[in-house]
Amino acid sequence: MRLARIASLLMAAALLVPTGVALAQEESTAPDEAPSPEVQAFVDLFPAVIGGVELAGRVEVLTGASEDFESTPELDAMIADLGIGLEDVLVGQAMTFDDLFDEEAQGAWIIAFRIPGMEPEAGEALMVEMWTAAAAAGVEVAEAEVAGRAVSRITVPDEPGSAIDIYAAGDTVWFVVASNPEMQAEAISQLP
Repeated sequence: MRLARIASLLMAAALLVPTGVALAQEESTAPDEAPSPEVQAFVDLFPAVIGGVELAGRVEVLTGASEDFESTPELDAMIADLGIGLEDVLVGQAMTFDDLFDEEAQGAWIIAFRIPGMEPEAGEALMVEMWTAAAAAGVEVAEAEVAGRAVSRITVPDEPGSAIDIYAAGDTVWFVVASNPEMQAEAISQLP
């Protein structure tokens, strides 16, 4: 599987940030300061090790209030219905490799959206809807079970072996992409 192709599709779906903009540490935190307890709790939800690669120090977080964060009308509506603001939304990512767009990259990429008060089913449905609406035509969505967990699996027909699994737990929705099914299952099995 070509992680670079999947990464481009995820970025093009405008769920995170514009292509080429890396996620940054929480804006109110200077590089030498510890993150807020809320951000640290979010970071702690990510797996510690995937495929033998430690993720400590590899998790990046962006708040919804960041100027780099791009929202959508659907996300804005959910946030308004929950009575919260964009500043309450956290987006995080972690990768087991250094260059997401390296055609030879092998590993896993995990993205998480934490929206306080969100119901898991509503969050998963919203993220599937937003992603498929913005992605290339022809993507397919199916329900699947990975590591004993129900996920929404998005595949790109012209990319054999591609799979983006979307899994929701509590107020967090997770996107998991890996270079092989075993690593995908390993990552999903460690999510809350």
